[in-house]
Order: sequence, then C-alpha cells, then structure tokens
Amino acid sequence: SSSSRLSEGTTFSSSGSATETVIKSGKPIITRDISKGLFSTDHLLYAEGIKSRVNVPLEYKGRIMGAINFGSKKMDNFREEHIELLMQVAPQLAISIENSNLFCKIRDSEEKYRDLIENAPEMIHKLDAQGRFLNANKTELEHLGYSPEEMLEMRLVDIVPREHQQEALAHLQRVVDAGHDRAECVFLTKSGERMMVEMDSTGLRDPISGRFIYARSFVRDITERKKTEEEILRLAHTVRSIGECVAIADMEGRISFANEAFERVSGYTQEEALGEDISLLGSSHSPRDWEKDVLDKTFALGEWQGELLFRKKNKEEYPVYLFTSLIRDERGQPLALVAAFRDIAEHKRLQMELFQSEKMAAIGQLAAGVAHEIRNPLTVIGISIYYLKDVLTNEDKNVKEHLRIIQEEINRCQRIINQLLGFSRRAKSQLEECDLNTLIEDTLSL
Repeated sequence: SSSSRLSEGTTFSSSGSATETVIKSGKPIITRDISKGLFSTDHLLYAEGIKSRVNVPLEYKGRIMGAINFGSKKMDNFREEHIELLMQVAPQLAISIENSNLFCKIRDSEEKYRDLIENAPEMIHKLDAQGRFLNANKTELEHLGYSPEEMLEMRLVDIVPREHQQEALAHLQRVVDAGHDRAECVFLTKSGERMMVEMDSTGLRDPISGRFIYARSFVRDITERKKTEEEILRLAHTVRSIGECVAIADMEGRISFANEAFERVSGYTQEEALGEDISLLGSSHSPRDWEKDVLDKTFALGEWQGELLFRKKNKEEYPVYLFTSLIRDERGQPLALVAAFRDIAEHKRLQMELFQSEKMAAIGQLAAGVAHEIRNPLTVIGISIYYLKDVLTNEDKNVKEHLRIIQEEINRCQRIINQLLGFSRRAKSQLEECDLNTLIEDTLSL
C-alpha cells in the first residue's frame, strides 16, 4: 500500500539486522517467527505482515558482497531445501551483481575518459592506416575551425600544407610500422592560418590478428614555442657575434658563457674561461676586490656600470667600460649575471687627442690676444726708429746699423706674431726662401 515502508528504494540501517549477521558470518539464517525475532528490522517486517524469512549470503571470489533476503506472510514457511536452492542460485546472482557494478564503473570510467579527451588542452585525434580521421576532440576542432562532420570526411594531408605532406605521411607510416613516433609538422586551419605542431602518436593493433586498428595522436600547438626558440637562436647568434664582449656568470661569479668578442679581446677562449671567476679579467692595478664590489652592487641594485682596468691573457692591460645586469626567472628571482664590456683604449686615446686639441685651441686664442697686445708697442718702436734715422747724421753709422738690426728684429717679431695668428686660425703653412748666412749673422749680432 502507499503507506508501506517496504517500497522500492527504501533503505534501513544494517546495524543489528539479519543481513549484517549473514554478511559477517557468511552463513544463511532462517527466521521462522518474526514476531519473536531479535534483529533490528524484525518489528518493521512484522508490521508489514511478514511472518517468516530466509537470508542467504552472496559470495563472489571468496568475498561476501551482500545478502539476498526472502520474506513470507506465512509463519515457518522456509525449510533447509529452500536454503540449498538459494545457495545454488546465489553465486550466479553475485556474479551478475558484480558484472553490473563493473559495467557501471566502466561506463563511468569511459565517460570520464571521454570527457578528459574532449576537454584536454592538447589536440587529440584518431587516424586509420590511410590517414583518414576517425575522430577529433573538441580542442582540435576549435583550433582548426572544423565541425566533427567535416573532420570525418578529411584526411591528415588535407590539413597539412603541400610542402609538409610527405613529412606527415612518413610520420604516420612510422607509427604503423613501429607503433610509435614523434614528429613536428605544420597544420592549416580552416581559415588558412599556419600552426606549428608536435605530434606524439601511438598505434593500436588487434592483439590476435595483428591488424592495425588506428593511430591516436596527441598534438600540441608549438607555434609560440617555435617563435620563442627562433628568437632565442637569433639572440644567441647576436650575442655571440656582437662587437661588445659579453660574459654570463652564475650567482657566485663563475663564468658560464663568453662570446666571440670576449675571446678576441681578452685572449681567453670560452673553454679556458668557463668555470673561472670573473676576477680572471682583472688587472693588478684594478681596485682591490673589484669583482666583489661589482657583484654586490649588481645584486643589490639590479645593475652596475663603470670603468675598470682589465688584463689580457698575454698580461697586456687595457681600460674597459663594464655594464652588468641580472638575469631573472619568471618569478623575478635572480638566476645569473650578464656582463658586457668594451675595450675603450682607442676611446681614451681619442679623448686625449681631443683634450690636446682643445688645449692647443686655447693656446691659439691666447696667442691672438698676446699678438694684439705686442703689435701696439712694436708699432711705436718702429715709428721711433724711422724718426731716429731721419734725424741722425751720416757720421752716426754705427748707431744707424743698430737701428737697422732693431728694425729687422721688429719685422721678425711681426712674422712670429703672424705665425701665431695663423696657427690659431688653423691656416695652412706657407714656405719662404731664407738666406741662412744672413739669418746666422743676424742672430750672432744679437
């Protein structure tokens, strides 16, 4: 009836019940008069009109997995022959229940596996030996832009550019022959975009006939990885061939990489420098513990730069401008130190030449000022000599000779002044003929 407590799906606690006793003991029980029963559910059964019952254990592979219970509205309705009959049926029933449980587990497992495959971050598909798609997961469909129906009408070569089709077919053949293969390839999306992929494929064969059934491929989109690898290769090539000397050191300052410029400038090969402390580069005239100071400041501030004096393998010293910076991981933790430096000996020489040039320019400007100041008194002296020559008589020949010498010396001063002015203006030199005898006589007469 609708008020019955024994409807399908109703559960009761097994504690203190006949079922619990049967499962624990593994032996059947007959209750001939439930009204006198001692088990926890007897009063419920009796209230429903059940007056006798039998409980038989269900055993599977030596394990009691439950019990089968029969009730009767007649008192003392079960005999030993009923137990014998039920004990013959119980094993088959236990097997059926176990198979049902296994089927449910397999079904749940398949659903979980199917869900895992469908929503895996990797693209997954199955191919037959001819490269026809047997299925493709949701991820692959979304990446390629095809519907499930479209994929089932296609072959592997249909999503591979013509120049890569032979590679794809060779990969599939290796899977068929060897059972496994990994290869890189290029896929084409429905919109025509190219995607670099890595295929990791495994073949499945019938264990009895050996017939090839399908190849399952796990496909990863490695487009970004390839771009990163190409960038790393370009960067590595750039670092190796760049004109600046570059070295990478670990957190203790031991060199782990050196580029070609480093080898060329320092004289140490990469093999000789690897594992050595960066103090290898220092000169005996470098500041004491310079390498420790550089490391400490780089780790504290993230970078360091300045001039130092280094020494080559052949003991030749050379000035450098050094810049250091930290290499960090994705969490911002320091991994290593990169040091870039350049030989600034030529720069120092040019700097000195510029300094000398500026100094000479200053001298030239000073000379121009001095020349102007000297010319004024020389002009006065010249006018005075002209006046004296005019007023002196012929008897004053010795005086006139001295006046002539003074005039020539004034002229020589004028030439020197002109030369200083010409130097200060960076004028081209002008060559003149000179009588050495006269020049010597004039000098001795002074």
